[in-house]
Amino acid sequence: MENSNIKNRKVNITEDAITILKTVMLFDQPYGMNYLARILLGSKDYGFKNEMHTELETFGLFKEVRIDRIRDLINYLIKKEFLFVSNKR
Repeated sequence: MENSNIKNRKVNITEDAITILKTVMLFDQPYGMNYLARILLGSKDYGFKNEMHTELETFGLFKEVRIDRIRDLINYLIKKEFLFVSNKR
């Protein structure tokens, strides 16, 4: 999977996309983008709705990535219809 949106050069985001999608599949219900980003970032101080989420195998895998980059990746997956936004609360 390539994203050519970064200064006209192609970047392979396949592994990152797989990690994001895997995390969503591991959730017990839908959660928001910021929640997903905090799981991937490994934010231990974030008020997680389900503390078991800190035990997910993908928790903290993006600890070296800026949160805005994680959000950009999630938005890209939404734009390409790999993820869908639900307005259900």
